[in-house]
This record gives sequence, structure tokens and C-alpha cells, in this order.
Amino acid sequence: MARLLSPAVYRRMIAFELQRMRKAADVTQQEAATKLGCSRVRINHFESMRNLPRPADVEVLLPHYGATGRVEEFREVITMLKDVPQDSDLARLAEVPRGFDIYLGLEQGAHNIRSYEAMIVPGLLQTPEYAGVLMRGHDEELPEDEAVRRTELRLARQQVLDREGTPLELTTVVDESVLRRRIGDTRIMREQLEHLLDVSERTNVAVRILGADVGVHPALHGPFTLMDFAIPGDPGVVYLEDRLGGRYYEDADEIAEYIGVMAHLLARSLDESESRRLLRQAREEFVP
Repeated sequence: MARLLSPAVYRRMIAFELQRMRKAADVTQQEAATKLGCSRVRINHFESMRNLPRPADVEVLLPHYGATGRVEEFREVITMLKDVPQDSDLARLAEVPRGFDIYLGLEQGAHNIRSYEAMIVPGLLQTPEYAGVLMRGHDEELPEDEAVRRTELRLARQQVLDREGTPLELTTVVDESVLRRRIGDTRIMREQLEHLLDVSERTNVAVRILGADVGVHPALHGPFTLMDFAIPGDPGVVYLEDRLGGRYYEDADEIAEYIGVMAHLLARSLDESESRRLLRQAREEFVP
């Protein structure tokens, strides 16, 4: 098997598939635990990405689920993952909010990301100076060396847009107010808007502006990120973040709710051509 792009995504695949196969076989977590000779909590940990099962575990569970033919596949992936840290390599570049280390790994391996940003330019599309101002403004007591590390982390994340083989497909809806919210000085804002214009021309990036005249819409609760993975049957993940950390929604009904919100935003936002026109107009408002 080829070297992993994102260990977090493979861990997610194992967790998702163990849960899917168990339910398809009409086996409860307690029944699976009895078969394995462990607690129900341990089965739950396998299915929630908290713990990686051992090869010996899947050799018992998969036949019990009627999936004997997949034992070798799972054994191979688990063996390759056992020496790979659960958190993303990027997470070691700087301190990150609670839950964001998992996000970094998922982001690196996502096939498609759709997001809504109401306050700032999306992290994957920020310039170094814009990102640096945000880091320092978010926490005025943050040591300078940590601010630099966090900025470097944000920029390192952007490499996923140039990922070898299958670059990330990114669609982001950005509130018009973001274009005029001054982050740093005039030059920093002008360069950030120039960068948005440049990346919006890429085939794997779509930047859509939600105009100020739209008024009330179903995303006034705030920003969110939808991540999809190349795992058959996987509904994806919704990620929300506040000042203290991040949280995930993985239930199919919850994800469907956010998919509906994203569809609404895309329907009411400017198309890519008109979004670039508005970006150029906003850029010219920041006279050097």
C-alpha cells in the first residue's frame, strides 16, 4: 500500500467502516464487545477514532460482521499506522486549540472542502502578513515566537491546495464585510485581496462573495466547514470553531442540515466572475 497522505483520514476510514459493518450485520456494540472479550466502551473507542484497533481485534470483529474478506486490508492499514502519531505532523509546528489537531489531519486528506467565512479570509487563502496580524490580535499576550510558529502553521496548511496527485477542491463563500474589515494596514489588505483574486483563478479553488444586500440568511450563526473524504459511504464532517476550541458534527442528519445551508449560500452568493469583480473593487478601496 502507498504511503499515506493523511493518517487521520485512514483512521477515520477504519472507524467509519467498523461502525458501518457492525450496523449492517445488526450487531450491537455490546455484542461486539462480548465477542472480542472487552468492554463496550472499547468498541465505541474504535468507532470514534479515539483508539486504533489491533490486527488481532479486526481478525475477530470483521468475520463476526460478515466481512472476512476485508481482514487483510484492515490488518495492512493498521500495521502501517501503528508507528504514525495520531495527530497531524502540522500540529507539532505550534500550539493549537482543542480539537484542531484532528482537524489538521482531516484537512490534509480531505477530497473536498466547502466553507462559509463571516469574519476573516479563510485560513487556506491568507497571506503571511494577514495571518500574522490575526495571530497577534487574537491573543495580545502571545509570545512573538509562538505567533511566528502559528503563522507558519497556517501557511503550511495551504500546501494541501498543491497536493501531489489530487489537490484539495475548495469552495468558500465569504461575506462581503470580510473584504472591508481592515486586518493590518492598507498594504496588507490590498495584498490579501490581490492574493484572493489570484487563487480564485485556480481550477481547484472557487471563491464566492455573499453580498451585503443579501440580508438575513441561514448561516448567521457563524462560520462552518464541510469536509468530504474519498471513503465510499462516508457522509463527511462538519467542523465549527470558537475561541476555546473546535467541535465536530458527524451524524448524517446534522451534516445534511449544513449541506442545505451551504446550498442556500451558494444560490444567493455572487458567481465566481462577479465575485472577482467585487474583489477588484474592494482592492481599489485600499489605496497604497
